[in-house]
Amino acid sequence: MAFDGHSHRPHEIILAFLICVGGKVSNIDIEIIDSNLYYNLLLRRNWIYEMDAIVSSLFHILCFPHEGRIVKID
Repeated sequence: MAFDGHSHRPHEIILAFLICVGGKVSNIDIEIIDSNLYYNLLLRRNWIYEMDAIVSSLFHILCFPHEGRIVKID
């Protein structure tokens, strides 16, 4: 589903929310919006930078370093 270009005001912002992806724990800020989305979670650039991740929309994968190895999530 393509982004429709509409902006949304967040109802609430949860600061320093702990998440664990592939064994790596990180703090991110989460914006809660009221919108019909086709995604469970939208990842913004600040999360990708925090995780040192590489995102491939072509191959639909997320890769990031953790404990001396590269974790790949399809």
